[in-house]
Order: sequence, then structure tokens, then C-alpha cells
Amino acid sequence: MSRYRPGDISGEHIPVVLKRAGRVVATKTVQITADVFEQQVQFEIEPEEVGEFTYTVSVAPHLGEALTENNQADFPLSVARDKIRVLSRSVAVQPGIIASCVRV
Repeated sequence: MSRYRPGDISGEHIPVVLKRAGRVVATKTVQITADVFEQQVQFEIEPEEVGEFTYTVSVAPHLGEALTENNQADFPLSVARDKIRVLSRSVAVQPGIIASCVRV
């Protein structure tokens, strides 16, 4: 959730940027609709690897903005692999053995 007090820029479009390790992962554009503006922006990403990561969401400072330290926020994201792959090793039909399951 982001709160934005635009002053005289109502109607403008601002980019909301999602980064990981300084690299842009996604960007969405939001239109400012009021003097006090709050909007939830959702990003859908598909992480490339398992682990603990810190993401940053930010908006660019506007000309004349007095306080820019609150234009970004960091948040942690934990990525765990949850796929189960099935390896079938039966060649001939054997009672009670159909397939072996291996968690990869």
C-alpha cells in the first residue's frame, strides 16, 4: 500500500518500480487521481531461484518534493521450491510397484 500526496500533479502518471539487487524486475504505471492518493499495486513475478531475497519498491521523486526518503520501501521474500517430480522406473508390471517418487 502506498500513500502519495501529489500537490498539483493530480492526473499525472507515475511509474512504480520493483527491484531485486538493484535490477528492475517489474514496473507498473499508476495515475494520480486526488490530492491525497493511496493505491495498492500488485506485481506478479516468477523467481528464478530458491532462497531469501530483498526486494525494493519505489517511485521517482517529483520536482519540488520536500521529503524523498519515503519514496521506497524494502521487503523480504522467501522463495521455496515445492514441485514434486515423479520418476517412473518400472519396466515390467510388478505387483505393488508402479512408480518411485523423488522430491527434487
